[in-house]
Amino acid sequence: MIVSCAIYYIFLYVQTYKRDFLTGIMNRRSFFNDVDEFSHDNYALVSIDLNGLKTINDTLGHQKGDEALQGLADALMINRSKSFRVYRTGGDEFMAIGKGQNKEEVEHFIDNVKETLKKKNLMASFGYYMYTDGSSFDEVLAKADEKMYEDKKQYTHR
Repeated sequence: MIVSCAIYYIFLYVQTYKRDFLTGIMNRRSFFNDVDEFSHDNYALVSIDLNGLKTINDTLGHQKGDEALQGLADALMINRSKSFRVYRTGGDEFMAIGKGQNKEEVEHFIDNVKETLKKKNLMASFGYYMYTDGSSFDEVLAKADEKMYEDKKQYTHR
């Protein structure tokens, strides 16, 4: 009995250590661990930011804001293939790593997530960059974030 309890406690601890408590997807710690794992493979890094979270929190309350974050996490999980891993890396910031994905597959993933979000009356901004040999992770992250912020500028016009 004691051994079973200890194993269960360790399992819960590991899950809490690796997963975001609100959305259930992998957290920032898992993201940086996985980046190290993928550092020698070709991958796409997708930067994602939920649009309008502050407005949702301020006008509808934080519970609705939490529901919006969960909605984005669900949309990411529903539309990912086995090659994609998704993470919540900050308040309304998410990342996805597409191992071995090409540009068309990444764009298809993003388009599908956007369609799912539309049905939930949510919107997010996306940017991605393809890792190639010789690029540092910091360069790939900066380029993906730059493209996400370009997309975010269009948010007010949508």
